[in-house]
Amino acid sequence: MPSAVPDTSSQLSVWDGVAPWPPFAHVEAAFTALAADPVPLVLVVDGTNMPLGVLAARGLLPGRAETPAEWADRVWAEILRQVRAGRTVWGVAAAGLALPGLRRIERRFGRLAADDRDDVQQELLAAFLAALHAVDADAPQVARSLLRVADRAGHAWAYRHRARAVAERLGQTDAFAGGSVSSGTLAGAAPVGHPDLVLARAVRAGVLDEAEGELIGTTRLGSDSCAQLASVSGTTPRMLQRRRRRAEERLADALRGHRV
Repeated sequence: MPSAVPDTSSQLSVWDGVAPWPPFAHVEAAFTALAADPVPLVLVVDGTNMPLGVLAARGLLPGRAETPAEWADRVWAEILRQVRAGRTVWGVAAAGLALPGLRRIERRFGRLAADDRDDVQQELLAAFLAALHAVDADAPQVARSLLRVADRAGHAWAYRHRARAVAERLGQTDAFAGGSVSSGTLAGAAPVGHPDLVLARAVRAGVLDEAEGELIGTTRLGSDSCAQLASVSGTTPRMLQRRRRRAEERLADALRGHRV
């Protein structure tokens, strides 16, 4: 049974510093310090002491053919046990081990301004750290499940970012007061065919709830399928497909009736 998801701010603070570094750079610096001699952080795997640098060198992410998947899953399961036992340092170590995968997710969003880069990196890290307390540690492909959660957070960020950019171009910056799109402000002003704003207005108008908007946005506009979401959300692909279909039917009715 997954444990309750805690506030991850204490884990993020481990690599907080005065230098204006991007979040991933803080992770990399903290990870390097944890892996450094003469006393590197060590994980006991199958009765063997595995220094953090050795784990990084072997590779624990999907796509590393030289690393047996079963062994990588055992390593991640032990890391998750350490994190859930309150050993915060292992949250930082886990983020460092996953950093190549998190960087791949970030690159999907193209070249970003520095502020946007920092925002998306922070979103990916926060989601990843929370997932350390939520995914099933005994299920196969633990690393893939963790990165999927981060990927969903990245697409949610991109959804908000694109919608905000469109609203700003339209001079509707007040639509995002309090962090949400105002359908009263955007209705009739934004291009109805823009999918991000259509979903945002539908959520604000009550046609969809936030989870339904995210489900449609992630699976129709993002890179995840219902099967991928089901694998990390404790449900089935068919249930998500049915939920999406009902939500899309309501959205279509609302669009035809000019309620969105």
